[in-house]
Amino acid sequence: MKQKNFFSTDVVLVLDPRGVIYSGGHDTIMRHSSYGDKFSKVKESTDTKYIILSSSEHNSKSSYDSEIFRLIRISKPTSNSYRFARLAYRVIKNNGWNVKLLIAGDPWESFWSTYIIKKLIKRNIPIQMQIHADIGDSNWQKISMINRIRFVLAKFSIPNSDYFRVVSKAQTEFLKTNFSIQIRRIVTIPVPINTNFTRIPVKHRRPKSIGFIGRIHKDRGIWDFLKLVTVLNEFNKEFKIVLIGDGPDKDQFLSKIKKSISKNRIEFLGNLPQEKMRKVWMKIGVVVSMAPVESYGRVMREALLVGVPVWATPSNGALELLRITEPGTMRIIDRSKSAIELSKEFNSLLKSEVGPNFRNKFIKENSSYAENLAKSWVSIIKNTSK
Repeated sequence: MKQKNFFSTDVVLVLDPRGVIYSGGHDTIMRHSSYGDKFSKVKESTDTKYIILSSSEHNSKSSYDSEIFRLIRISKPTSNSYRFARLAYRVIKNNGWNVKLLIAGDPWESFWSTYIIKKLIKRNIPIQMQIHADIGDSNWQKISMINRIRFVLAKFSIPNSDYFRVVSKAQTEFLKTNFSIQIRRIVTIPVPINTNFTRIPVKHRRPKSIGFIGRIHKDRGIWDFLKLVTVLNEFNKEFKIVLIGDGPDKDQFLSKIKKSISKNRIEFLGNLPQEKMRKVWMKIGVVVSMAPVESYGRVMREALLVGVPVWATPSNGALELLRITEPGTMRIIDRSKSAIELSKEFNSLLKSEVGPNFRNKFIKENSSYAENLAKSWVSIIKNTSK
């Protein structure tokens, strides 16, 4: 069906066969809306639109339409890149879109969908591959057989992409070292996060509690988290645990943690929207991240923004964050340390004060991410049209 305002127009097109954008919920969709907004402001005189062809399990999620970007559901989530590409090609032809740039949300299904579209259109359309997972970290490859297969597939897709958007310096180094990708083809732009959190008052007495925030899945180090709190419980039976999130391992995780820590010291809140998190931060003394692999670390940054210290495993994302934090507000967990040493580190973090310096600097940098990404698209289109 032909759409007003989008017919016979230039398009920056995102393909999302796995439905990551829809499944990310309102916050993810609004982030892409901000990309469209910034793109409309930096693209100068060209009449180019930002459009996403995605997938979702629910037919009701048909589209999100605005003046600045459009999100369209064209199928259910799929790993069949060829099928999704054929569906996308049909939508492109029906609308008369002139695709100027293809964006692949990952090096796998999304990339091969964009690659097939490029072949079907039979034009030299540039592809920007976005890499969010820290695929260069050997720990990422060890997490599962699927990750090992995906790493092998990435070896074929990366050389066939024209440009790259990564979220950390470590990923940039990985592309340069392992694939000889020229730096001019890479932009390092983290995913913008919500910074509308009120900073916890300095006079607020931080509670003796540990916060776990995120997907409850073995990939996120939940069993190492269980070991850590069990060890800490040997020396301190007063701290509480605040669990926020959901996931496939939730029931098993909750069952096991309640065997180690008394139930009255555990508060499970499930998934929470951003607006409800403002009050929850007041309940958390220290945020613990046990994820063995972290390319960026959104939750860790959110914690520091509101004034909650962070204790994390030594992933690339955590180590990069550690270098820019104020001393004492973040520590790296060394699991080779004794129980008493870990207990002392926990108590030290509880007493630390997270000042405003990190918050002020981060908010300024974070506000530029969407515009920088939009500028990269304009630059790619200009370079290709020369």
